[in-house]
Amino acid sequence: MNRRSHPSLVTAALALVISAAILAGTTLDAGAPTPLDEARAVASHTELAQRLDAIELRVDRAALDICAEEKGPGATAHWTGNSELICHAAPEPGAIVTVLLEGATQ
Repeated sequence: MNRRSHPSLVTAALALVISAAILAGTTLDAGAPTPLDEARAVASHTELAQRLDAIELRVDRAALDICAEEKGPGATAHWTGNSELICHAAPEPGAIVTVLLEGATQ
């Protein structure tokens, strides 16, 4: 699985990024911006960043749901550099304590 399996979320995120780029370009091309123009641009960029953060959070939650379905409760989700989703099963009870104890005796 990869992030491309959630096209609506990725499409929305890309649309927000493109909108921000266009907004930034039009704001810079308008000549010397007034303080009000700058305040509006900052507010708009802040809103876009918040929307993008919310989209990324929903994608990550969906990834956790997918991993829980595939690997069971407590599974974790990790994204590779290629945007591939890697699911890891939850460690079995006592596994972490055993590893820590083995490491302490060496």
